[in-house]
Amino acid sequence: MIGFVVEGPTDKAFIMGICNKLGLRCKRPRIMRGNKPKKARAMAENLHNAGAEKVIVLKDMRSSPGLLRQMERSIRNTAELVVVKPMIEAWLLADPEAVERVLGHRPRIRNPEECENPVDELDRTAMRCGRRYLKSPKLVRRIVEEMDLEGARERCSSLDLFLRKLTS
Repeated sequence: MIGFVVEGPTDKAFIMGICNKLGLRCKRPRIMRGNKPKKARAMAENLHNAGAEKVIVLKDMRSSPGLLRQMERSIRNTAELVVVKPMIEAWLLADPEAVERVLGHRPRIRNPEECENPVDELDRTAMRCGRRYLKSPKLVRRIVEEMDLEGARERCSSLDLFLRKLTS
């Protein structure tokens, strides 16, 4: 069983969708809420104590480099850190066809990991058909269900790293 520590509800929805899609037994992701490396370590230890054989901590690239180094040092013996470039919504943008099937329009972006604000890009895409993307966990799950993970991992190196850690 795999455990996760994530930043917020959309990250949690993404993880739940991926685990379901891949048929993996995963514990419900824990939401960290904040940037406290000791809290991340404690949450990872709790997941291990609750039966998780592996724990992955997801942190957005937008976190400061110093914080990411602190986080990595803090969780080193209890979990693996995956830095999401720049945030989980970029991973959704990695499959424009899936976004189009769910939101009704295709995002206009070449490299999701270089997108300055993936949330705004998803919102602009949704607004083209009179909708909004408001960091909805329900929409995230729907997009993940539609995603071609092999194609998406080719467009996002951080997603590829995450999927390799998840399945190794």
